Amino acid sequence: RGVVLRPLALVLDNVRSAYNVGSILRTAETAAVGRVVTCGFTPTPPHPKLAKTAFSAAETVPTEHEASTVQAIHRLQEEGFTVYGMETTSRSENYAQVKFQGKVALVLGNEVTGID
Repeated sequence: RGVVLRPLALVLDNVRSAYNVGSILRTAETAAVGRVVTCGFTPTPPHPKLAKTAFSAAETVPTEHEASTVQAIHRLQEEGFTVYGMETTSRSENYAQVKFQGKVALVLGNEVTGID
């Protein structure tokens, strides 16, 4: 019996480190995330540094690449996803307190500059 993937997409907005992307892919695999969308200059499988931390998740987690995060967000919204930005600001809510429903896309930003 196969794993049922969740209606959850992670959108990686110009994440610099291949090692961070690999870690995100491993976490996505354990959480049965439906897909990971890499955007901009975010390393995407296959990539040798990414494979060091992702292990088999680089092959098993559904991934796709978009040149632009804005394009990725628009496409996901057209597919019925509600998009949330994962940032620490004065207006941020604790993600553990949010009642996510339906198809959800979480945008994770660059390690230094955050979400563009």
